Amino acid sequence: MVSFRWAFNEAQAHFEEVLRIFPDQPDAHFSLGVIFARKAKFDEALAHYTQAAEIRPDAATHYNLGNVLMKVDRADEAIAHFAEAVRLDPQMAEAQNNWAYALASQGRLHEAADHFAAALRINPNLVEARLNVARIREQLGEAR
Repeated sequence: MVSFRWAFNEAQAHFEEVLRIFPDQPDAHFSLGVIFARKAKFDEALAHYTQAAEIRPDAATHYNLGNVLMKVDRADEAIAHFAEAVRLDPQMAEAQNNWAYALASQGRLHEAADHFAAALRINPNLVEARLNVARIREQLGEAR
């Protein structure tokens, strides 16, 4: 059985070679962002996702940038990337959900509730958003 670590290292080497030849190849930067995020090498992941977003902005790249920024406690920046992901793909329920989560982490519960609700309008089966809406309602009820 091939280990995931070996597969990631092998893939990383291939994408790095692509970037050696084509330094502005957005898919290689995106893929390296994924690999480094999975390896918990968040600085490297951020660098590659940022490069990919500069070359070819798309919802998936901004979504992943937001996710990595949340892992390094940079919620303000993450919020901006989740917002951009939703602007580029208004049907991306996961970006709405994670945007809401980032807002909630800052105590911005009313705004978070709006984005959790938006995520559920897009995908009523998004379990994480449903659980988060319940938590927000409970917290808002306690605050009253």
